[in-house]
Amino acid sequence: YIAVGECKCNTVGSKYVDSSVIHLLSQCCAGGERTITHNAVCDELVHMARAANLSARREDRQIILENNPHSKQRMDVIIDNFEDGASLSIDFSIIDCRNEQYAKNWRAILPGQAAKDREQYKIQKYGPTYADLGYVFKPFVIESFGRFGDRTAKLFDELVTRVHAAKDYLPLAYHKQFWKARILMALHRNAALGVKKRMSNVLRRRKGL
Repeated sequence: YIAVGECKCNTVGSKYVDSSVIHLLSQCCAGGERTITHNAVCDELVHMARAANLSARREDRQIILENNPHSKQRMDVIIDNFEDGASLSIDFSIIDCRNEQYAKNWRAILPGQAAKDREQYKIQKYGPTYADLGYVFKPFVIESFGRFGDRTAKLFDELVTRVHAAKDYLPLAYHKQFWKARILMALHRNAALGVKKRMSNVLRRRKGL
């Protein structure tokens, strides 16, 4: 029941479903599985920030509207009291290094290159606007197999260090392992639930329901 060819979803970019159904695993927005996974990881980032006694919230538009009153974009996570009274805006993204951009590359990409490229894209997209308005923006990018981008790893370490400062009765290494595991388990668990949901749909169709 998975046809090779053009997908009917509203994904921006390549919509081609190949024989390995990579598009359905890495890019397809139909069914909402990708959004559910994205939101689950964002929720863990909020929990981590609050564990560091920081004020964190989801889905803010205020700063974006200051630059473009007609924009419908939202920032994934806002930490209000991040540094010297300035807020930190975090845009989270999952990048699959099996997608068309890298699958058709004539040579093997370096480990972490996909996350690095997405981080740079996010900085070019939001960085200048936030800098002009006097706010701090940082991307948080994870490859679908769990690798953090270079900038993401630095931001993660900074947040975990603040968690350790608020809860120093546990070693820093424990906090790092604990929060990284929570973030990656949110990623992989919801990705697995998405596969289960798609398989259930196939079984129902086979039964003629």
